Amino acid sequence: MKINVSKILKNQDSSMEFDGEVRLKDFVYMGSNIHIGLPVKVKALITNLEDHLYMKGNLKAELMPECSRCLQTFKYKMDVDFEEELSNKDAEEDRDDVLYFEGDFVDLTEIIENNILLSLPMKFLCRKDCKGLCPHCGANLNLGKCKCTNKEIDPRLSVLGDFFKSN
Repeated sequence: MKINVSKILKNQDSSMEFDGEVRLKDFVYMGSNIHIGLPVKVKALITNLEDHLYMKGNLKAELMPECSRCLQTFKYKMDVDFEEELSNKDAEEDRDDVLYFEGDFVDLTEIIENNILLSLPMKFLCRKDCKGLCPHCGANLNLGKCKCTNKEIDPRLSVLGDFFKSN
């Protein structure tokens, strides 16, 4: 979604507010498909600060990732505050902390996607005490115990199993 910032580009210290929704495409993160359920709600204030624009805002998103332990899809709500510096001027030195745009329109989609990606956890858990999957049969241990017997013994320690046996 692109927003027109031409009014504030002409007047230093002028500001404009943005309050709307942005629809994003699903994406892949850490090898897992992430579905974005609802449009992302964005509120932002953009201010002209002489040589660049300053954007401060908040986004609310609802993702549908897979749990890293049990592989079940669940709702993951995000509430992220963000700040960005924007410029439409060709800089002599390309700064990593400034997002450059052309003309009078700023593309919010890239800004929102970047801030969502920066705020994601290393792995998603459907709940803190997720038990995951049984390593033998693959059953979801959050739904109940499986019927596997976990009697695998490390062959290096198998001699100790005979230690208490009587002759």
